[in-house]
Order: sequence, then structure tokens, then C-alpha cells
Amino acid sequence: IPYEDLLDGYEDTLRTIEHLREYVSEPDLFVVTGDLVLGARNAEVGYPRLLELLERFRTAFDVPVLLALGNGDATAPFRRIVLGESRTDLRDRYYYSHVVKGLKVIVLDSHADGQHYGDIDADQLEWLKQELAADREMPHLLALHHPPGTIVLGHDQAEVFNADELAKAIAGHNVIGMLAGHYH
Repeated sequence: IPYEDLLDGYEDTLRTIEHLREYVSEPDLFVVTGDLVLGARNAEVGYPRLLELLERFRTAFDVPVLLALGNGDATAPFRRIVLGESRTDLRDRYYYSHVVKGLKVIVLDSHADGQHYGDIDADQLEWLKQELAADREMPHLLALHHPPGTIVLGHDQAEVFNADELAKAIAGHNVIGMLAGHYH
């Protein structure tokens, strides 16, 4: 049995929701940094289940749930099933920002379909610079799947290959932190 078939993220998330309901009084938001499903082969089953989980989060907490894509995700099925999009090219990177209580969370798309590594493409870097410049005084939190640097666990090495370009884009701006989840 493949390792990924032994994982049950759906049931784990249901348990997490119950745990949070018991121990977290009033969250402001949730950020999920990717690997929403494990591979394109699971997208048609996994993304509808993700929609069910998002509804459970909304019912339990009534706060934003921000999603980033990871190397386990498939862009076109995500856009079609989760976002309900039907435009011609569903392969465009998925990135956006959301302001919560004076904090701008910038969700970047570091994944490349079918690859283990990450990168931030040129269009996204340019957009990021504009987002940061638009609200200079506001604190910014970046969320992406891959860590912006080299991390080695065993024989596995993954990173945002162009982390230096990301560093240049955020230099001098009020970025208070980054969330990454590749090593879950």
C-alpha cells in the first residue's frame, strides 16, 4: 500500500475541528498552506471533501479559511471544483491577499504542478511587490507551501528555488512573518 493511501486527512481534520472548538476561543482566521489533496489522481474525490471541510470550519468558527496550493495539489481541478471556475485556462497560479483585523495575509502559490520543489513565478513576484507597496504601514504575513530556503530531511530536499528573488521583493516592507507547510 502506498504511504499516501494510509493517510486520512479528512478524518484528521474533523478531529482537529473538534479539538479547536474545545480549546480555541475565538480564532481570527485559519491558513492552510497546501497539499489539500495528495496528487492529481485524488483531486476528483479530495476537492469535494475539502469543500465539505471548509463548510464545517465556516459553521464552527465563521472566520476566513485561506488556502494555498502545495506540491500535492493540482491547479485545474482545484480551480474547477473548489473555486467553481470554468474559464479557459484553469492552470494559472492561485495567489491573493486578504485583510483580517489590520493584518494583510498574502497567500502565494509556490507549487508547480507535478513537481516537488517550489518557485514563485515572475508575474506573482511583481504582484507581490504591488501588494506590499499598496499598504506600506500595514503588517504583512506571507503564506506559501514551500519554505523559502533549503531544508533537508533525510534524502528529501525541497525549497523555493528563487528564494533570493522573494527576499528582494519583500525587503524594506513590513513583513512580520512567513508560514510554510511543506514538511507536514
